[in-house]
Amino acid sequence: MTSPMRFDAILREAWRNVISGTSRICCCALAFALCAGGCALADYTQIDASIAQADRWVSSGASTYLISAPGGIDGQACERLGQVSGVRAAGAVRLLGRKLTFATLPSSGIPEYETTPHAAQALGMTGATARQDDAANGSVILSREAADALGTEAGSMQRLANGGTVRIAGIYAYPDDGRQNDFEYAVLSEVSSDSAFDTCLVRAWPVPDDIESLLYLTVRSAASSDDDRPQVRQLNTTLGSTPPDAAGYHARLTSWAPAAMLALGVLSGWALTYARRLELASALHAGYPKTGLLAQCLIESGIALAAGCTVTAPVLAYAVDGAGASDGMMMFATLTRIPLAGCCGVLLGTAIVVLTVRESRLFAYFRDR
Repeated sequence: MTSPMRFDAILREAWRNVISGTSRICCCALAFALCAGGCALADYTQIDASIAQADRWVSSGASTYLISAPGGIDGQACERLGQVSGVRAAGAVRLLGRKLTFATLPSSGIPEYETTPHAAQALGMTGATARQDDAANGSVILSREAADALGTEAGSMQRLANGGTVRIAGIYAYPDDGRQNDFEYAVLSEVSSDSAFDTCLVRAWPVPDDIESLLYLTVRSAASSDDDRPQVRQLNTTLGSTPPDAAGYHARLTSWAPAAMLALGVLSGWALTYARRLELASALHAGYPKTGLLAQCLIESGIALAAGCTVTAPVLAYAVDGAGASDGMMMFATLTRIPLAGCCGVLLGTAIVVLTVRESRLFAYFRDR
């Protein structure tokens, strides 16, 4: 009966095999790095495409929903929707019957809208430089197209055609990408939300399943018939009406990458250790305990995996950096499953071979070498 080996003796034996090349550390590490890095890079490409698709959906206004009921929208109820999970901003707007006419363009008035405090955010207006207190104190925000026509910039004072003046609190960009173009050439002035408005807008992501029900809560009075009932619609429909969802993300082809890497790891660990079966049987014949042999082979495989993970690390770092601050941790958690699955597979494959090697088959291994 073989006696247990000391752990330091097992470590020394494993280290000798590593530095002598018996363990084929370089071969194992390189194969692991190529497989894990390739799978991780492929999965990153798919995930990045899903994130980009979601970003396009939100930035285009496709995730912004609105309901119109002239004079029938409760401004405060609309603003309160901003507290709902998934809603990024909510606000109400109303079109005034007059146009704001500047002295610079006395023959052409600009449509004027009154808005609740978060309506500009709900509209997804980018590049607005207005301060909240400026907009709330009688100043206005101009669309970029209107600002270019007037030749003005944020912070300037503009004379009106009637002799008054108004401060331009900010300029916003409103792309011509298929979204409702009412605000492409417009001037916005912020007012209190405790009155009636024409339209309530909700910018959400991910889009709540009950988005329509939420918007209907802002209508002050029920319609007399279904024909008169306000309808919920998207601000921009060019990307379709079905938003990208979690089901599409989980259905990506590379979602099986960890399972594939686990299978590759088992196959690699089995193949590399199986090639050493004569050596292993010889050690058993010399009195080497199987538990010590198993520990030694797992240590050798662990060293190879550490080297392979070190080579793979730049791929993961690139993916996390490319995902940005908001999605970096999600990307890291998703992609690290691939090398971890591969490590488990290699160790499992190694253990299977070591546990199935028999001293009694030493001469058969020698004959089949």
